[in-house]
Amino acid sequence: MQLLECKKIKEIELSNLKKLIPDKNIKLVIIQIGDYPENKIYLNSKKKLAALLNVEIIEYKYEESTSKEKIISKIKECNNNKQVT
Repeated sequence: MQLLECKKIKEIELSNLKKLIPDKNIKLVIIQIGDYPENKIYLNSKKKLAALLNVEIIEYKYEESTSKEKIISKIKECNNNKQVT
């Protein structure tokens, strides 16, 4: 049985990811609709990874009652931003 060195693997993978990201000011947009605990866990893991990769997070939070048009408008706005990944 072989023992995996998870920390070492993680460091190698993070290093590889950092090489793939240009030195430009890259942003990751998170659009959250509603307030669900399971979403918070998932989003926190994305935020931690972004911090390790020096990627800026822009977060938009909407109530579940927010109109579909408003959310689509924000998505289109983000899609037109060249710095957003």
